[in-house]
This record gives sequence, structure tokens and C-alpha cells, in this order.
Amino acid sequence: MVLAEELAAISMDTKEASQNLQKLLAQVHGTVDIMLTVNNHLLNLLWNQFSPLSIKAVFNWILFQFQHSLSLLILHAVKIQGNLDSIESHLEVVHNLVVMEASVLMVEKLDVLADILTVVGLNRQHISRLDSQMQALKDVAHYYTAAA
Repeated sequence: MVLAEELAAISMDTKEASQNLQKLLAQVHGTVDIMLTVNNHLLNLLWNQFSPLSIKAVFNWILFQFQHSLSLLILHAVKIQGNLDSIESHLEVVHNLVVMEASVLMVEKLDVLADILTVVGLNRQHISRLDSQMQALKDVAHYYTAAA
């Protein structure tokens, strides 16, 4: 259930990020168009030798437009970064779920194989070795208790 919810959240966040990236791209193109138009207008003013005051006013207006356009681009980029951070967070949860499930399945598989080998009798040697190791550990614990 959690996996399905995380995958649904990834899907929604990815869709939103895609839409925001398309908006950002359109805004970048629009900003470039505005900058080119304004540059051409400013060059036209310079070539026609308008007064320095009118050129200064136009230049200030151009700088304001550039600042405004760049501010909007930065806001969209920050919003997209939020989308991507959310996607990354959901992907991390999915990864952790998959790792846990794989671990559980591996343990179940090993248990089934051990049961099969026990029934068939092929792992008696392994079981005997484990029993021997367990006895050695019990002996160490006994000596520790006696020494204390």
C-alpha cells in the first residue's frame, strides 16, 4: 500500500515538474525575445542620436524589465527545485521499501531451502557444524560466568 502511494506521489510530482519546466522554458524564450527587442530599440535610439536623457530613461526601463524577467525565472526555477526535491524524497522511500522487501524475500527463500535440505537430509553436516559452534559459544559464556 505504501509503495503504491509513493509511486502515485512520484507520478504527480513528475507531472507538476514537467509542467513547470515547460512554463520555465516558455518564459526563458519570452525573456530572450524581450531582451532582443529592447536591445534593438536601444540601438535604434543610439543610431538616431536621441538626447542622453531619453536614452538614460530607456536604459533604466530596460534594466527594470531585465530584472523583472530574471526574478520571475528564478522563482520558477526554485519551484521546479522543490518539485525535484519531492520526487527525490519519494524515490528514496521507494528504494528503502524495495531493499527491505528484497531482504525479507531472501530470508524466506533461505528458510525454505533450509527446510527442503533438512527434509532431504542434505544439510546434516551444516547443522552439525552449527550445533558445534553454538556449543562452543555456550562454553565461552559458561567460562565467562565462572570467571566473573
